[in-house]
Amino acid sequence: MVQQAHRKFADRLSIAGVVSGPDESVNEFKLGKIITDLGLTYPQVRDRDLTLTRMFQVKGTPDVVLLNTNREVVYRGHSLPESLEPYL
Repeated sequence: MVQQAHRKFADRLSIAGVVSGPDESVNEFKLGKIITDLGLTYPQVRDRDLTLTRMFQVKGTPDVVLLNTNREVVYRGHSLPESLEPYL
């Protein structure tokens, strides 16, 4: 669903995946395979020191956080909202 949203709204919405954890806890080969297998074309950001994880108070995965142009959280959930239109 996130990849579909990326394709559909690329001109109005920036999407990034966040991969949390230090290098020793993330298998880069497996991560690359998953990204390839799922056909993800949006950037994947490594959060090695968990700064983003803490900033957005991520409690588990998946965790979807939508920010407005002022970088304020306007949506949080375990999947995308039914419609993204209100957030664009």
